[in-house]
Amino acid sequence: MGFTLHRRMTAKSPKATFESNRAMQSDLEAKHTCKNRSFWEDGHMIMRIFQVITKHGKEEEFGKFFHEAAIPLMKGTKGIVQVLPGAPRSDSPREFSFVMIWDSLESLKAFVGEDYQSPHIDPSEAELVEFRTIKHYELIDLVLGAESGNA
Repeated sequence: MGFTLHRRMTAKSPKATFESNRAMQSDLEAKHTCKNRSFWEDGHMIMRIFQVITKHGKEEEFGKFFHEAAIPLMKGTKGIVQVLPGAPRSDSPREFSFVMIWDSLESLKAFVGEDYQSPHIDPSEAELVEFRTIKHYELIDLVLGAESGNA
C-alpha cells in the first residue's frame, strides 16, 4: 500500500509557500507588538497536540479524511493562530498529528466545549482510529522571524 497521499499537501511552489508564510507572519506581527511572547494581551496562548494512531489497514482512508476534511477545517477555525499537521513516516505509518496554536483557552473552549481536555473525534473517522491522545501546553515563545536571532 502506498503512502503518497500525505505528500499532496499543496501544489504551491517554494516561493509561493514562502510568500504565504511571510503574509501570515505579517498578520501576526500586526496583531501583536512583542517579538517573542509568552503572555498576550488576552491571556496565554495554548499549544494543543493531537495524535492519532489508525487501525491497521485504515491508513490510506484516514489519510484522505485528514487531508480533505481535518486540515482545511482546522486551518479555517477562528482562534487558531497556526496549524502544523503531521503525516506518517515510514517508521510510524499509522501515526498522524496536529500541533495547533490557539490564541487563548477561551477560543479553544468555544470550538470544542468545556471538555477541551478530551480528544474529540469526528464520527466519520471513529471507525478508522485505534488510539488518540490530546495534550495542552501554555506557549512560552512564538518566534516570528529573523529579527529574533534565529536567522
